[in-house]
Amino acid sequence: MVVIGLITNVATDAELKALTGLQNQDFVYHTGLAAVFMFRNNVATGDFQADDLSGWFVKDTIKALTFAEYKALRFKEIDEKTGELVLNGFSYAGKVFSLSLNAQINIEALNSSRDDAAITYPIEYSTLDDMDNYFVTDATDINAMYLTALGTKKSYVDSGTILKDQIRAATTDLEVSQIIDNR
Repeated sequence: MVVIGLITNVATDAELKALTGLQNQDFVYHTGLAAVFMFRNNVATGDFQADDLSGWFVKDTIKALTFAEYKALRFKEIDEKTGELVLNGFSYAGKVFSLSLNAQINIEALNSSRDDAAITYPIEYSTLDDMDNYFVTDATDINAMYLTALGTKKSYVDSGTILKDQIRAATTDLEVSQIIDNR
């Protein structure tokens, strides 16, 4: 088992949990050895034995992140949150529509051909949950819908970029950990 967590000068399990988000109470920071260990009661040998002799603290089950790896982990978290936000769709005319990759392709194609004489309006466009639909009335309407979708996605991406810029500018683990993605 490999547990990945950012480990910086912690003295208690609570501090370790606060830094890593890990909930395993078996993690400890050994101040004398300046390293993090995970208690395992199902191994016969380890780096050192617990005081009550019920198991071992094993050092090689922990992978600490470097500062660069920690920043990369945080970037990944922001990207995942951005993806979740995009999947929530966009609102137009009081209805919520999909921003899935397929939906983005469809609305882009519809918008780019909105003035084509072969397009007949109204065009029925399903909502995100497929429980309703919206009738696009004309080229102006589809363009407004497209621009709303584009603006919504751009706002999600831009808000993620702002957080990533803050992480890029951070010079310590603590500064990185204090950047919260509360979008």
